[in-house]
Amino acid sequence: MVDCMINLLRNVGEDKCKTVTPDRGKEFSQHSRITLELNGTKVYFPDPHAPWQRGTNENTNGLLREYSPKGEDISGIFDSQIQDEEIPREIVIMLDGSDLAYSPDQPPQFVCEDCGGAMSPVYYRNKLGYEFRLEDK
Repeated sequence: MVDCMINLLRNVGEDKCKTVTPDRGKEFSQHSRITLELNGTKVYFPDPHAPWQRGTNENTNGLLREYSPKGEDISGIFDSQIQDEEIPREIVIMLDGSDLAYSPDQPPQFVCEDCGGAMSPVYYRNKLGYEFRLEDK
C-alpha cells in the first residue's frame, strides 16, 4: 500500500502533496517511508474517536449514506454511479489551475502497475483533486 501511494504521488508531483492523513489502519505501518521518499511529505494520524480529523473520509461516507441509509448494503453502488452524479467531494490533494502542466479538460489518471492503485481526477470548486483508491486485481 505504501509503495503504491509513493509511486502515485511521485507521478502527481512530490511538491504538490505536503501532507497525508490516513485512517488508523495497519496498512500504514510503514508511514515513515512516505516522509523519507517524498521530500518530507508529512503523515498525520488522527486521534482515536476523532472523525473530524479525517474530513475527506467522513465526507465521502456521508455522501454514500445519501444514496443508502446506514445498515443498508452499499455494495451495489458503483464508483461510476457516484461520479456520474458529479457529487462534490473534499479531496486532500488539491491543485489549482496554475499547477497544471497539462490540459485541465483531460487531467491524467495515475495508476500503479504493481498493485493496481489509482489516483483519479476529481473536480471540486473549480480545483482539480485526486482521490486515492486501491483497485482489486
